[in-house]
Order: sequence, then structure tokens, then C-alpha cells
Amino acid sequence: MANPFDQFDEKQSVNPFDKFDAPKSEKSTIGWSDVPLSALKNVPSSAGNFLSGIAKAVAHPIDTAGNLYDAAAGGVQNYAKLAIENENAKRLARGKTPVDSIVSRAVMGEPTEKMQKANAIGQFMGDRYGSAEGVKNTLATDPVGAAADLSMLLTGGASLASKAPQLAKASSALNTAAKYTNPINAITKPVAYLAPKVGGVTADLIGGLGTRTGGESIKQAFRSGREGGESAKILADNMRGNVLMTDVLDTAKANLQVMGASKSAAYREGMARVSRDKSVLDFSNIDKAVSDAANVATFKGQIKNARAAEVQSKIADTVAEWKRLDPKEFHTPEGLDALKQKIGGIVESIPFEEKTAGMVGRNIYNSVKSEIAKQAPVYADTMKGYSEASDQIREIERALSLGNKASTDTAMRKLQSLTRNNVNTNFGNRLDLARKLEEQGGKQIMPALAGQSLSTITPRGLGGAVAGGLGLGGYAVGGAGLAIPMLATQSPRLMGEAALASGKAAGAIQKGAEYGGGLLGKVGMSSEELANYLYQAGRLPQQ
Repeated sequence: MANPFDQFDEKQSVNPFDKFDAPKSEKSTIGWSDVPLSALKNVPSSAGNFLSGIAKAVAHPIDTAGNLYDAAAGGVQNYAKLAIENENAKRLARGKTPVDSIVSRAVMGEPTEKMQKANAIGQFMGDRYGSAEGVKNTLATDPVGAAADLSMLLTGGASLASKAPQLAKASSALNTAAKYTNPINAITKPVAYLAPKVGGVTADLIGGLGTRTGGESIKQAFRSGREGGESAKILADNMRGNVLMTDVLDTAKANLQVMGASKSAAYREGMARVSRDKSVLDFSNIDKAVSDAANVATFKGQIKNARAAEVQSKIADTVAEWKRLDPKEFHTPEGLDALKQKIGGIVESIPFEEKTAGMVGRNIYNSVKSEIAKQAPVYADTMKGYSEASDQIREIERALSLGNKASTDTAMRKLQSLTRNNVNTNFGNRLDLARKLEEQGGKQIMPALAGQSLSTITPRGLGGAVAGGLGLGGYAVGGAGLAIPMLATQSPRLMGEAALASGKAAGAIQKGAEYGGGLLGKVGMSSEELANYLYQAGRLPQQ
């Protein structure tokens, strides 16, 4: 390809940047008061040129690197020429012979292509910032490019200031200013902020009004694609019918078993610490609870509730017997926990309908539990964690029908409803429980459920009829060009495949960015700085 610098004529100066679409600081009589409004009007075109410069550098990396090298080499040659000219002036003033060597003859001869490139860049920057008029016109016509140039200047200043410890604060301030003036932040930060929100709304619209599968299914398909690996495989297999639908139920139950095992392991670990506490606990409040329970079952020595009186008497005898045992062995936190379990056995044998008797037994049971917790903090922590874990397991088991007595059909219906945010799922409460089940159980279930909801070509139930009607309406209004896209957005399978593919593409970009960011971190450069360097390089003429 032709090199634009080949067109240079020895007798005339041509600015190579005139061959490109970078904004030009044309001479004008614009006043400073008009600069802000002109800059505002030119922001879109200036931002486009900024991104175009980056694109050029990325699209032609070899040419860009070559031009950067040539420009840098030309700058060195120009500096050497200036140095030799100064030295020769001094020599002539002292009556000495000018410098004469192979290097000096090469440098002092006709300007090389590299020197011409360096001169062109100098001329370009001089036109932009070499005069008040140039600065004014640059700000008015190319505000984004001016900000990029300022950011580069501030970055360089911060780098120089960082060499001196006493300028550490100045270096930090310059770095901060460089980030704020770097145009890439003004472009990428709003996009990064708005993209998830726009994507979420789009998924809700497609899932709610289009496929009728719920927005969570579309979001999960995208997340699975972006995450890749097992998550993407699970979703794809369930969406394409490659696995049994009940596999996800088996996974959910396996997760629940893992949660139970973790709960038991944590309890055993906590109780091991409790067993090392040999403190002898006081029975005063336990005795009071036993006495208060007697008042519930009797009145002035007369029995009000025979079954309650029987339970109270049996527990009172159990407590009294325990008190006679060796305190060093049986009155410790571990010993009283055993007493609590023995009382618990009595309470569990009370029929549900005997409410007063049950209340009497539970009051004494809770008093023993409370007394241990009060006098042994380690026990309190252990029981708190055990109780919370037990409650959570029971809630998940109940909400998702994962117990042994629940039918497979009922459990599958509840699981498959998780992708919908409506009254049937307690407006997302079941979804929260499912996510806890995934996190603590270790195996994913949401990708499978989303895949199942997106497995059909047409919407289920009345949604299919509605989709067909909308398709016919679209055909009547705009023909196949309108009908086909309308039908496509209502197909669970098509939208699921599209979301999965989009997620995979986003994941690849994210991984590439993370890898590139790691490399940049090793050389002390941020992605924002790299973008600005690419823009500056992209403004150089490409071969």
C-alpha cells in the first residue's frame, strides 16, 4: 500500500493528517464566549472521531506500530540534528571545524521520511495548541480529542511526579484528573451502568410479553452462556431435551441433603467446643420453670389438667434425678444439653391435641435451653447456628415440596414455577430460597429450570394462540418482514438459544478484557490509558 508520506515534496510542507477525518482546527474568528456552545454541538462528531481513532489503531496494529516507531525515530533524529546545529554554531564561533561524521552527515542531509513524520506530528499539535486561536478552535471543533490530549498530558505529568517521593500527592492528583478527562470513561461508564438495567428490562419484556416464560428464564439463559462451562451445558441440555426433566429434582434433593450434612457437621463441631467447657451450671432458673409449670397444671393443690400435671411431674422427677448426679460430669453445658434432650423426648411423646400438656413440657424444655445459653456463650452460638440452619432447611423443604412425602409432580411444578415472579411464587421468595439451595448445596438448579421453560418452539397454553394471532396481525400490516420477527420474539426456544449465544459472546469478551487487564496491570497501565494511547496512535497516518 502507498505510504502517504511518499507524497511529500521537498519544496512544500504537507500535513499528512489532512488525509484523515480527524477534526481540523480551521482558522476562524470564533470568540471564547462561543466556544462552549460550539463544543457542545460538536461532541457527537468529536466522540465518533475518538472511537474511529481507536478502531484504526486496532484494525491496523502492524501499521500503527510501524508509524509510532517511525515517528519516535524521527523525533530522535530531529533532536540530534538540532544538537549538531547548536554544536556547530559554537564551534564556528570559536573558529573550529564543524562536526563531520557519518552520523552528522546522515542527520544533516535531506530530511528522512521518519523525520518528516515527526515534523508533521509537531505541526499538527502546533496548529491545535501552539496559539490561543488554535486552542480556541480545537476546543470548539474537537472537544473530545482535546480532552484526550489533556488526559495524556496529565498522565505523563503523573508518571514524572511519581519518580519523586515528595511529589506523591501531586502524582495522585494528576492521575485522578487524567481519569476524569479521559473520554473513554465518559463513554464506557454510562454504558456499563445502563447496560444491565436495559438488558433486564428487555429480558422482562421478552419473557413476559413475548415468550410468556418470565424474564428470569431469559436472564438465566444469558447468565449461563456468559458463565459457560457446566452452567451453559445444563441449560442447553434441558432446553434441547437431552436429559430427563426430573434430573433437576434429584439435584435439588441432593443439595438439601448437603445442607443437612453441613448443619450436622457444624453442630458436632460446636458441641465439641461445648464439651471442653467444664463449668458447673446453676439450676435455679430451671427449678423455677418446673415450679411455674406446676401452677399451670394445678390450683392450690388441685389438678386442673390431668395430662399437664402428669407431664409436669414426670419432667420434675427427671430434673430432680439429674440434679443428684455428679455436677462435674452432668451439670456442665454438655451435661445440661443431655438433660434438655431427655426432656425433649418427653415433650415429643405428647399428642398434638393436648395443648396444655405440650405447653408445660415446652416451657421447661426452653428454660433448660435458655439457661445453658445464658451461662455458656459457646453453646449459645452453636445452638443459634443450628436453629437457623434447621429453620432454613425446613422452609426450603416446605416451599419447594422436597420432603419424602411430597409427590414428584407437585415438586416439579413448584420448581418450574421459580422462573416466574408472581403470586404463585410469593413474588420471588421461592427464587431466593432456590438460590440459597444452590449456594449451600453446591449444585446448580436454575439453569436446568430455565432451560425447561425455554424448551418449546411456541408459547405454552393460551400464549401459543395469542402468538399466532399477533403473527397474523403482523403479516396483515407489514407482511412477512414484520410477522417473522414478531413470531420469533414469542418463541421460547428461539429466544432461549439467542440469549444463550449472546451470553457466550459476552463471556468471551469479558474474559478477553480480564486477560488484557491483567497484562496491562503488569505494565502499570489501565484500560482507559490504553484506549487513549490507541486513539493517539490511530490519528497517525496508516500505510
